[in-house]
Amino acid sequence: MKNNKSPRVGIICGGGGYTTETLLLIKNLSLDNFRFIIAGGLHFDNGSYHKIMQSFSQNERVITVENPMLISITLIEKIIAHLLNIVESFAIILLKKFNILFGIGSYLCLPLFMFAKLKGIKCIYMDSYTRTHDLSLTGKLIYKLKLANKFYVLHTKIHKKYPKTIFIG
Repeated sequence: MKNNKSPRVGIICGGGGYTTETLLLIKNLSLDNFRFIIAGGLHFDNGSYHKIMQSFSQNERVITVENPMLISITLIEKIIAHLLNIVESFAIILLKKFNILFGIGSYLCLPLFMFAKLKGIKCIYMDSYTRTHDLSLTGKLIYKLKLANKFYVLHTKIHKKYPKTIFIG
């Protein structure tokens, strides 16, 4: 018997340009497929928060994950914030039952993808279009650790340097 249920897709929006890129990419897709939006650090970035809230109906759920990269605090507090982010990411993957995670460039992809891979959830990553010569640090780690089932890049120079990526530029 065929399963007609739409997949539960988590979209990782890291704020700023990453959110803009993500919303542009998914704007022509059926929103029924996107059950949750994972938005990180948006309380620091009201523009991204409002873009997400305007793009999705009231029925959509927005999960806010703290982004320790955006917090200006002491080193110890930053380490604690990263540890809490890891625990929070684990809880999201465990409780939200996604079939697919999709992210562009954001640091938040790392902990979420790590736990998603352990649970057998498909991960799709695309490095930001601003990356023209090399992958971002997040992209390099995701590529090296093989955390993405599909890894898209937008520039041929990067695709040649990382041949397991998929060029869609």
